[in-house]
Amino acid sequence: MVVLIWMSVIAHHAYAKRVALVIGNAAYQHENKLANPINDAVLLQNTLKSELQFDDVKLIKNADFRTLNRAINDFNQSAQDADIALIYFSGHGQQGDNRQNYLLATDAQIEHLVDLRTGAVTSDELINATQGAKARIVILDACRDRPNSGFKSATKGLSRVQVTGDELLIAYATDAGKVAQDGNTGNSPYATALAQVMRKKDKSIMGMFDDVKDQVRTVTKGQQVPTREGNLSIDVYFIQPTINIQQNTNSTTADAELVFWDSIKNETDAESYQAYLKQYPNGRFSHLAQEKIQKYVLKMNQTQVASVNDIEKTKKYIEEADNILLKNPINQKKRYKAAEHTLSQGNPFAEIFINAANFSGQNYKDLVTLADQNHAASANLLGFVWMAKGLPNEAMKWFHKSADIGHHFAMKELGAAYLAGLGVPKNEQKAMEWFKKSADLGNTTAMTAVGTLYRNAKGVTQNYNTMLEWYKKAADIGDTTAMMAIGTFYAKGEIVEQDDQKMLEWYYKAADAGDMTAMMKIGNFYAKNGGFGQNNQKAMEWYRKAVDSGDEEVINFIGTLYYDGTGVIQNYNTAMEWYLKAANLKSASAMYNIGILYEYGLGIEKDKIQAKEWYCKAAKLNHAEAITRVTAYGWSGNWQKQCV
Repeated sequence: MVVLIWMSVIAHHAYAKRVALVIGNAAYQHENKLANPINDAVLLQNTLKSELQFDDVKLIKNADFRTLNRAINDFNQSAQDADIALIYFSGHGQQGDNRQNYLLATDAQIEHLVDLRTGAVTSDELINATQGAKARIVILDACRDRPNSGFKSATKGLSRVQVTGDELLIAYATDAGKVAQDGNTGNSPYATALAQVMRKKDKSIMGMFDDVKDQVRTVTKGQQVPTREGNLSIDVYFIQPTINIQQNTNSTTADAELVFWDSIKNETDAESYQAYLKQYPNGRFSHLAQEKIQKYVLKMNQTQVASVNDIEKTKKYIEEADNILLKNPINQKKRYKAAEHTLSQGNPFAEIFINAANFSGQNYKDLVTLADQNHAASANLLGFVWMAKGLPNEAMKWFHKSADIGHHFAMKELGAAYLAGLGVPKNEQKAMEWFKKSADLGNTTAMTAVGTLYRNAKGVTQNYNTMLEWYKKAADIGDTTAMMAIGTFYAKGEIVEQDDQKMLEWYYKAADAGDMTAMMKIGNFYAKNGGFGQNNQKAMEWYRKAVDSGDEEVINFIGTLYYDGTGVIQNYNTAMEWYLKAANLKSASAMYNIGILYEYGLGIEKDKIQAKEWYCKAAKLNHAEAITRVTAYGWSGNWQKQCV
């Protein structure tokens, strides 16, 4: 009976703190304006605040890049110790390279991938901003079409984020790679359904999003199908279910306090006793709890200073990990692969680039200890870790320390921070100063940043010739991003006269330096401009060179060329061979494509069992279309249960 009473108390106090950040961006300066995101944001704010009685709901309308970053940073403070932390974003979204998602600020001007860093926030930043809460929810109504955009990604809409950890749910307004409807009734179909279903009593949040999916699919006649990733393992509700206990509850609080104390009285951390005092500040065990807290806080402080048993070995590990960042300042996929290899060789600091947001423990303490001793690489990595955690103010403290010691990557990060007003006041002149300091030490990313500032007249007078000089300076040192940018200028006739021959010259330079994207662009050029015959053969030659880079998505792309018969004779058997190669490298897209071949009997005998097996492999890697196939094509029910 005591257990039942305890459950009643928890239900009553279940959500003592529920916070939300609601963002609606519609008045874009360089993108097509949207009709409904402000209406959608206001609808969600009213629903959360007035009807669901959230404690704090912050509404942000038409946020530029600086406002967006500040709101996210501030929200992370609110999310600490919250029972529920929820973020809703309505507006334009963009899938960048490496399947990263970007949510665009209203002042975003996206012409190249690098522009995303100063015009949009990532979905990871929104996720990190909810850290510290028991249940975390991020809702992205941000897959709306961008017909006037100066930059197009290979895929419309947003990709699916790999969710790690419990009690995190990410909801998307539509399927991966698809476009969500803005709506013509004052609100988008997704926001309308969300607000309606949120009000349902006795409906868990997980079940609620299933209802939202069904409602949107019905209203849009199957054109838009919302999805979600992650899981809330505990039953979490917006409106608490009714709990009926048939008995006198006069002694409920006292019995509940005893149950609580019995559950923590043998713990050896201060947090458990602080939690007791938070709920029972004048409880019968409060004096004992205070003594326990003093004891364990003292013990923690005595061991706070990191112990570096072998300081030279630790420094070597840290510098090796830092070098991963220096060699891969932009390409996250290469950085991740390098980190995996380095981690397998026994370097624990490589974990930073695999799971930076959760990097902690003794290795973190070692970084702090050495950074305090003016070890530049340690301070730089601490800056990177805190940026990943979504706390730029803390990150800037460490980047400043590293930069003052002479670390060029940290200087470059300070330039980017001052340009965006991220963790520091926005100051274009200071941004230029830090970028130039970094460039003078040989940082090619900083060189291209200086060039971009001259192009956009940020902190300096606009000068296209000076811009090209800085880009060429970076390219001469071997920066393939700069080479590709110059090639793109010639391809589009921007800044310079359109010239396919010069475009190819710069793409060739990047390809010779091993840039896979350059190889693909050269192949695309020959495939589109060559008609039939020799030029298509050239296109395939370049595609095969890209394959040699070992990138699984390039290998999958070759399979699709044979599947479609683009530049080659259509051959499903050859397509299968390429798809299998990519699948062996963990390409979810290739696994899905193999499922298609089996389901429809293309080049092989129809086999629905094999099709389901391959769809399930892709689904387990969060491939949205594969999940849809499993649940909608003869294998009904929860896809996880179907793919055991």
